[in-house]
Amino acid sequence: MKFTAKEDFLNGRTTFEEGNTYDSAKHDISDQMLNAFYDAGWVEIEGKDPSPDRNPGAVELKLEDSSHG
Repeated sequence: MKFTAKEDFLNGRTTFEEGNTYDSAKHDISDQMLNAFYDAGWVEIEGKDPSPDRNPGAVELKLEDSSHG
Protein backbone atom coordinates (compact mmCIF):
# COMPACT_ATOMS: atom_id res chain seq x y z
CA MET A 1 0.00 0.00 0.00
CA LYS A 2 1.11 3.54 -0.59
CA PHE A 3 1.22 5.90 2.36
CA THR A 4 2.28 9.48 3.04
CA ALA A 5 4.08 10.43 6.25
CA LYS A 6 2.33 13.19 8.23
CA GLU A 7 5.48 13.77 10.31
CA ASP A 8 9.06 12.51 10.44
CA PHE A 9 9.37 9.17 12.23
CA LEU A 10 11.79 6.29 12.48
CA ASN A 11 10.93 2.62 11.92
CA GLY A 12 13.92 0.34 12.39
CA ARG A 13 16.75 2.02 10.50
CA THR A 14 14.47 3.83 8.06
CA THR A 15 13.40 7.43 8.55
CA PHE A 16 10.12 8.40 6.92
CA GLU A 17 9.95 12.12 6.20
CA GLU A 18 6.86 14.30 6.44
CA GLY A 19 5.11 14.85 3.11
CA ASN A 20 6.88 12.02 1.27
CA THR A 21 4.98 9.05 -0.17
CA TYR A 22 6.25 5.49 0.29
CA ASP A 23 5.28 1.94 -0.72
CA SER A 24 4.93 -0.36 2.29
CA ALA A 25 5.96 -3.45 0.27
CA LYS A 26 9.28 -1.84 -0.76
CA HIS A 27 10.04 -1.03 2.88
CA ASP A 28 8.91 -4.46 4.18
CA ILE A 29 6.15 -2.98 6.36
CA SER A 30 3.27 -5.33 7.13
CA ASP A 31 -0.34 -4.19 6.75
CA GLN A 32 -0.70 -4.60 10.53
CA MET A 33 2.25 -2.27 11.21
CA LEU A 34 1.05 0.26 8.62
CA ASN A 35 -2.39 0.31 10.23
CA ALA A 36 -0.72 0.95 13.60
CA PHE A 37 1.07 3.97 12.06
CA TYR A 38 -2.30 5.11 10.65
CA ASP A 39 -4.10 4.67 14.00
CA ALA A 40 -1.34 6.71 15.69
CA GLY A 41 -1.89 9.53 13.18
CA TRP A 42 1.60 9.28 11.66
CA VAL A 43 0.54 8.45 8.09
CA GLU A 44 -2.23 8.79 5.53
CA ILE A 45 -2.91 5.59 3.58
CA GLU A 46 -3.92 5.95 -0.06
CA GLY A 47 -7.62 5.13 -0.47
CA LYS A 48 -8.51 5.36 3.25
CA ASP A 49 -10.27 8.11 5.16
CA PRO A 50 -7.98 10.70 6.75
CA SER A 51 -6.13 9.32 9.74
CA PRO A 52 -6.96 10.63 13.21
CA ASP A 53 -5.04 13.58 14.62
CA ARG A 54 -1.95 12.57 16.52
CA ASN A 55 -2.71 12.25 20.25
CA PRO A 56 -0.01 10.19 22.00
CA GLY A 57 -1.95 9.87 25.27
CA ALA A 58 -4.98 8.36 23.56
CA VAL A 59 -3.28 5.59 21.57
CA GLU A 60 -4.59 2.15 22.39
CA LEU A 61 -2.57 -1.04 21.92
CA LYS A 62 -4.36 -3.57 19.73
CA LEU A 63 -2.84 -7.00 20.17
CA GLU A 64 -3.79 -9.52 17.50
CA ASP A 65 -1.42 -12.27 18.57
CA SER A 66 0.64 -12.98 21.63
CA SER A 67 2.88 -15.77 22.79
CA HIS A 68 5.19 -16.37 25.71
CA GLY A 69 8.46 -18.30 25.45
